[in-house]
Formats: sequence, structure tokens, C-alpha cells
Amino acid sequence: MVLRRGRPRTGTETAAGANRRQGVQNRWVGYAFRGQDRCVGWNYEADAPGHDEWHEGYVIPEFADSERGLRISGGDIPDAQIAVEARDDGSYRTRRASEVIGWRAECNCYLRACTDKNQIWASDQLWVRVDSPLQHEPDAFRIYADDAHVIDVGHGDDLEDAARLLWRRDHIDAIDAAAGIQAAAAALRSAQNALDDLVGAARQSGLSWAQIGTAVGVSVQAAYERWAKTTAANMS
Repeated sequence: MVLRRGRPRTGTETAAGANRRQGVQNRWVGYAFRGQDRCVGWNYEADAPGHDEWHEGYVIPEFADSERGLRISGGDIPDAQIAVEARDDGSYRTRRASEVIGWRAECNCYLRACTDKNQIWASDQLWVRVDSPLQHEPDAFRIYADDAHVIDVGHGDDLEDAARLLWRRDHIDAIDAAAGIQAAAAALRSAQNALDDLVGAARQSGLSWAQIGTAVGVSVQAAYERWAKTTAANMS
């Protein structure tokens, strides 16, 4: 897989630990008080005007019944166990790491600043768990991990690189493109409004439709048809 390059990005991609949103940082601290470690991933923050969203991508283990693990370990979670559900009393329901069949790239998508309400995106592609280290090939979606290291897969290893590229290609690039279109459309509307105001001012100053058409780069007829009604209403 190759990360596409060449066009400008409309957002900023960083390591998850560098996130500046205080509301999200507070949620991370909540894990530390209970003695668990939280596996962080990669951040993307859209910075196009009017396109405020923040995304956190990461790798998550998956079981045969499609249930996925949580990104925490340590504390009261036994070795070779994967936390899959947080209980009301602060404990976790766990499953054996030996039951993990593979890993997916997943993303928490926060569509407004500092909100706890998020959507989850998950990759269609599953990195399948294989039985031998000789079969390990992340670019071919095959991963070897013993039970003790299942929760660590995708953090600082070759799967993290592959998963991050897939997250960027299949999820973030589309958001980037949409943000760029939105920003360009907003700029176009602003320019059109400014042009309308300038044409109105030009008519009030006595410029002819021929002069306005020449300045805009259109014919006299096109300039007249576009602005005659609005300028006449404004001048009356």
C-alpha cells in the first residue's frame, strides 16, 4: 500500500498523544486513575473553515463473532485476556487472547469540537491472525502474535504502519477531500458575493455593461443578463 501524495491536505494528522482538545484529554486521564494503560493511535483534525471534526485511528483485535476488544490493558485485566466490555462497577468483561482471529483499523470520529458523542468507523479489511511467524506479512494482511502480545499488536510495529496507511487511504482521504470541496465552495460563494457588490457599485458609478463585461471577461449580453435585475433593484 502506498500513501497518496501530491495534493495539499486540508487537515492535520498527528500522533494521538499530541491532541489539543481538552475534553478528549480528560477522557484519557480517566483510564489512568483505574490503573489501566490505554493504547493510543493517530489523530487527524480537519481545519477547513466550517468543517470541524477530529478523528482518532487505531488498531483493535477482533473475535470470530465480530466482537472487538477495548484498547486498554493492565490493572485488573489478567494476562492473555482482552477487555471487551466496561461494566458499571468499573470492572471489565474479558475474553481469552487465544480467541482473537485478527485485527482491524478503527476510528473514533468526533464531528464537533470537544464532544463525547462519536461515531465509529472500521476498516472492511481484516488482518488475519496466522499460526506461524513465517507467515507474518502485514502488507498481505497476515499477522502473527502469541497470546501474551495480542493487545500490543498495532502499536509501534509493522502492522501500525500498514493500518495507518489504510486508515488514511480509506477513511481520512475522503474526509480531506470533502473538507477541501467545502472550503473551495465557501470561497467561491464569497467571491461571487463580492463580485455582485462590485458590479452594483460599478453601475452606480456609471460604468456601461460593455465595460463591466470586459472587466469580468464575458460578453455584454452575459453581463447584462446576470446583473441587470439585481443592480436595477439596488439602484431604485
